[in-house]
Amino acid sequence: MSDYETIREVSLGISHLRELIGEHERRDELRHKGEHDALAIAALNIDHRLGVMNEFREQLTLERGMYVTRELHDKLQAEADKRLKILEGTKSNLEGRMWVLGAVVIILNVLFVFLRRG
Repeated sequence: MSDYETIREVSLGISHLRELIGEHERRDELRHKGEHDALAIAALNIDHRLGVMNEFREQLTLERGMYVTRELHDKLQAEADKRLKILEGTKSNLEGRMWVLGAVVIILNVLFVFLRRG
């Protein structure tokens, strides 16, 4: 084997190695691009989920402001119960007076009827 053939074989080996390295770099770039794209999609997905969670939190905050606390509800209910008992007592009192008034009118009518006859 001559020097020329040795140099040629080394040159072909170097060319082959360069092709292999180039192919490896292309595959590596594709792999990294795929990983970068996957990370970008995951980031968009997380941003969307966080946005939905923030909207839900805002909705809960707004709704929480619309509800009455248990303590306030119990206080207002107790006041309403007191007022209702007063109204029921007043109604019963008026009904009793109307019965008495009706009885008095009937008794007076009966007396007038007997006094006219008599």
